[in-house]
Amino acid sequence: MSSSTRPNLTFTLLWAAQFVLLLASQGSAIAVTLTVYAVSRSATVLGLMMAITYGTMIYLSPLIGTWLDRYSRKTGIMLADSTIALSSAGLAIAAFVEAGLPIVLVLVFIHSCGMSAQQLSLQATVREIRTEKNLTTVASAVALVDNIPLFVGPLIGALVYTLVSAVALFALEAVVATIVVIVVALLPFPPTHRRKAPTAAIEGFRFILTQPELRKIQASFGVVNFTHGLAVPALLAVVISTESTWPESFRLSVYNIANAAGLILGAATMLWVARRLPRPVIVVAGIVGGAVCGRLVVPLVVGIFPLVVLVSFLRNVCTQWANTPLTAFWQERTPTSIQGSVFGARRFLGQGAYPLALLVGGWCAKNGGLSTLFIVCAVVELAIAACVWRSKILQ
Repeated sequence: MSSSTRPNLTFTLLWAAQFVLLLASQGSAIAVTLTVYAVSRSATVLGLMMAITYGTMIYLSPLIGTWLDRYSRKTGIMLADSTIALSSAGLAIAAFVEAGLPIVLVLVFIHSCGMSAQQLSLQATVREIRTEKNLTTVASAVALVDNIPLFVGPLIGALVYTLVSAVALFALEAVVATIVVIVVALLPFPPTHRRKAPTAAIEGFRFILTQPELRKIQASFGVVNFTHGLAVPALLAVVISTESTWPESFRLSVYNIANAAGLILGAATMLWVARRLPRPVIVVAGIVGGAVCGRLVVPLVVGIFPLVVLVSFLRNVCTQWANTPLTAFWQERTPTSIQGSVFGARRFLGQGAYPLALLVGGWCAKNGGLSTLFIVCAVVELAIAACVWRSKILQ
């Protein structure tokens, strides 16, 4: 086998294995939610569980990424997937013996750490395995692998949970994660040169914040993430409050499925677009399209449920167009030895204010400022698109 073929085969087998694990993980997420609720019978505790999950993914990412940079990417993936396997096995046992809530929440925290480490390790592996100068097409394929489980996994999880049990879902994830660890151990990764890993999470922040171009692009998309957080509760309010013969639970399910389908279609179309359009054009088109479809148009279709779902679907297609080339940009520009630290810092800087945005957006939705909120978000996002286009950062 030629030296050029081997990395491509490693990349394909690695992501095929991770795809199966992501399916299992998305399915077990259903079991986690239902298990926590069965133990607590409290919406407040469900909120605490979500805070643990997303808080770990956002606020601990710089520390987790820095820790991963101390190992080879192959070892990092194996450690992350092993953490998922062990925590899933723990959750299976906890569900079987009906363990107390504190034990379940600790296992949820460990599982979230494993998922965060998995995401950061896989992102940082792309540049080491793939040699293309422009990684946008590769990032599009990875985004497709990432998002299909968001659509299919919950359906599998709901089916297994209904027909078997939560224990079966957790056990399935543990077994799949263990098999994936073995597969990764057998894959021939490219040799890595000895490198000086970052000693503190601050190095990832320093890499971003001390370079004007990177600081500007990070700030731009941090603002876009904030406006997205503002609009999420408002859009949910529109979906739930729309007059329809369909029950609220059905409307919410259709809305979530449409969002996942939009991300999948966005990633699929990126595979074609990435080879034909310059990166800045794709990113700006994604931001502008999202601002128009998912913001400006919403006040015009309030009360018409199919159109609300359609504009949300189109917004997610555009979101994929904006985000996928950006991921490739950072993979190309960041030294491989500190990609875990930098990607963790990126997540913190880009999503750290997201929970606050959700609270503010929820307050606006409650107090009747929906149209104004959508218009303000659209104006801000269009301004960001203009800044990105004029700056030529992504050239």
